[in-house]
Amino acid sequence: MRNVILRILIIMLSGTSLHSFAGGDGSSSNPFQVSTLIELQVVKTFPGSHFILIDDIDATDTQTWNGGAGFDPIGTSTIPFLGTFDGQGYSIDNLYIDRSTVNNNSLFGYTNGAVISNVMLTNCNITGDGRTAALAGYLINSTVTACGSTGSVNSYSAGGGLVGRMSVSTIIDCFSAVNVSGTGNGNFFGGLVGATESNCTIKNCFARGSVTGNDRVGGLVGTLSEALLECCYSTGAVNCSNEDSGGLVGNVSGTYTANYCFWDTETSNKGSSPVGTGKTTAEMKYFYMYHGDQWDFVSEWSNGVNDYWDMDFDGVYNNGYPYLAWQDGDDNSIANPEGNGTGTTPYLIEDLFDLFWLSANRDKWSASFLQTADIDAEDTVNWNGGQGFSPIGTGDSGFHGDYNGDGHSIENLFIDRTTDYVALFGRLDMGTCQGVNLIDADVSGNENVGAIAGMIYHYSSVENCSSTGNVTGSMYVGGLAGVTQFSSQVGFCFSNADVYSPHYVGGFLGYNGNSSTITNCYSNGYAQGATYVGGFTGRNNSTISNCYSTGNVSGTSTTGGFTGFSGTNVTGCFWDIDTSGQTTSACGTGLHTADMQTLSIYLDAGWDFIGESINGAEDIWILLDNEYPSFNPYTGFAISEVSDVLGDQGHQLKLRWVRSDQDICYNPNRLYTIWRLEEDLRSLSGDVLLIDDPMDYMSREGEDLRPVVLHSRDEYWTFIETIPASAFPEYMYVAPTLVDSSAVLDPGDYMSSFMILFYFEYGYLRSNIASGYSVDNIAPYGASGVTLAFDSSRTDSALLSWNEVTEGGYNGNSYPEENGIWYRIYSSDHPDFVCNESTLIQTTQDTSIDVDPAGAERRFYNVVVSDQP
Repeated sequence: MRNVILRILIIMLSGTSLHSFAGGDGSSSNPFQVSTLIELQVVKTFPGSHFILIDDIDATDTQTWNGGAGFDPIGTSTIPFLGTFDGQGYSIDNLYIDRSTVNNNSLFGYTNGAVISNVMLTNCNITGDGRTAALAGYLINSTVTACGSTGSVNSYSAGGGLVGRMSVSTIIDCFSAVNVSGTGNGNFFGGLVGATESNCTIKNCFARGSVTGNDRVGGLVGTLSEALLECCYSTGAVNCSNEDSGGLVGNVSGTYTANYCFWDTETSNKGSSPVGTGKTTAEMKYFYMYHGDQWDFVSEWSNGVNDYWDMDFDGVYNNGYPYLAWQDGDDNSIANPEGNGTGTTPYLIEDLFDLFWLSANRDKWSASFLQTADIDAEDTVNWNGGQGFSPIGTGDSGFHGDYNGDGHSIENLFIDRTTDYVALFGRLDMGTCQGVNLIDADVSGNENVGAIAGMIYHYSSVENCSSTGNVTGSMYVGGLAGVTQFSSQVGFCFSNADVYSPHYVGGFLGYNGNSSTITNCYSNGYAQGATYVGGFTGRNNSTISNCYSTGNVSGTSTTGGFTGFSGTNVTGCFWDIDTSGQTTSACGTGLHTADMQTLSIYLDAGWDFIGESINGAEDIWILLDNEYPSFNPYTGFAISEVSDVLGDQGHQLKLRWVRSDQDICYNPNRLYTIWRLEEDLRSLSGDVLLIDDPMDYMSREGEDLRPVVLHSRDEYWTFIETIPASAFPEYMYVAPTLVDSSAVLDPGDYMSSFMILFYFEYGYLRSNIASGYSVDNIAPYGASGVTLAFDSSRTDSALLSWNEVTEGGYNGNSYPEENGIWYRIYSSDHPDFVCNESTLIQTTQDTSIDVDPAGAERRFYNVVVSDQP
């Protein structure tokens, strides 16, 4: 008997040495290295050790192992696997097991306290009795992370695409595309897990294989009991002989929780599930649905920083469904917008996805952004579980970058939150927002709520922005912004949004706080609340100038047509008594509608309108018939070139300009006028018609032929010429200069400046002021030292030559360096011929040419020096 035992031990030891690993000692710091199929099978012999896979393994040969029973699972109920196994992303392909009368069939049959990670099983074919799956048959006190499986599993009961049954265990960041089928009258079949029991967790997982069984059949889990299921989905077809089945989960029992989980109602052929939410295929491939339900995607921070999920919007990878980020490795779903975020190369916000990227990445909130197209944000109503868009900038991390909407719109933005700082930009902190137009926004929040910004804070600025829609909150709520504070500025903005809040509510702004300035703005929306309610702002503690409001105002106390309460400087501001329903205000001037639509009211208050120059040259406002003031929509135009007229005798500059955007067809009532800046009034000789407003030029008497001089502030401009507007893309005019370069030495002393005005129905538009100088170019004159030398025979050719001109010029004038000196050679048979195109025989920059003297008639030559060819 002793000899028999000794022989068995020798065989066992010999077997172990014959099947050693590629490296390692099995410790946690130096795990066994598994590189072959044989080594993978030997793992079973060391159930408590640590392993890593160091290469892909082809397990096709397992089909012939053990008399056709295939691979022998690692771990049994008597000797479970309790070590660690890290697949390191390598695959095990074509694993085969066929043990239909045995339980716990998988790569790992039975585990207890094991940790399994990064294992990819492909094309597996596994058959067993109970607790049969691709990765683990029975998972107890164990953890599985970042593992996946494809192929087929056949089980009598508790069959799963990844795990058969689990207890006190966790599966996270895993998937299965295994087709699972149940045989006989068994139950508990799921695309990922057959059944859970006692304190289990499944998070960030999905299953895409079909599931067929007798009872308790689900696309992801057959029976969910005593478990947490979160951020998971399934798409596979579910086929069940009995009614106890569901698209996501077949059956539930005991205590369970399922959060943010979905199944495809179309591909599963199941319209119900005990837990989870059924979605159409299109909805299942809709990124914003998942992000709104707390799914942690790559390149965003608001739902976590583990980056479990990714998505291919081209619909290629995983057929457009979400997939686990480790599966592909490339960030397909939330790529950075074009640009690098600098002032010269800003991030380009082209669509709603780019806007989402900005809101979801607070580490980019100090960068520069440029919106390049209108954006339809209608989908935001489905985001974040009904909360809509997540504001850019929060109470603890404001936006301190630069956002330029470039005049583009964002339409149908939806936000519905119970938090503070709610708007497109929740809080600006040393940040800027300009050129953004929100259309039909629907924004709700708690305190500091607006359409464009919840709070404009700490040296921030908002310019050339607008909003329409509805804004609701509990305090400090405005149609454009909730609050301004600490040296912030708002200018050239308007709001037509209707605003509702119990306290501190304004059609434009809820509260204008310390050291902040609002200028050239207006609001037309309702302002409804209880206390501190105003058509423009609920309360003002700083500076407001040149603003107005017209919307209806209602409140129970501290209510005013323009502002409910004001403790500081408000100038040039108005509200409409008739439309607001308010005859009093803490500040501003109340006017009836007819007066609110009268230009002189605003001009007397210092507003800068198009068609006038007394109150400034920015042309901020325009007033059309029977309307309130609005921002001037007409853009100016530019003088593109001021250049010398070559070949002249000085005192001339060529002006080029691009047409105004209102010069769209020939119209005798639309025209350009050209004006030259004078040194001072004393430089003007004779009697002149002095005007203070450019519009006076259009209304002067026709018989008044005096030169017109425009007095604009401390400058005097002489009228030069009128050019009809003819919709030409570009115009050119040769204008006289004040002085010429030949008169002085310093170019700054002979600069001439020009301005062009475009007159149309609503006033006029100014061009830029452009300057240049004229050169007194060389006058053509005869060359010196002209000689004609014949060859010896006096028949073939002759050489006409002259002295080179190297410096100086006509009467001391210099030559333009860019043109050089040219010689024009003229010839005729008459001594008094005229030098013109008919007598010109050649132009050259050389000092001689060959001429042909053949012929009976005499020839006469003239060589002219010029600065032109």
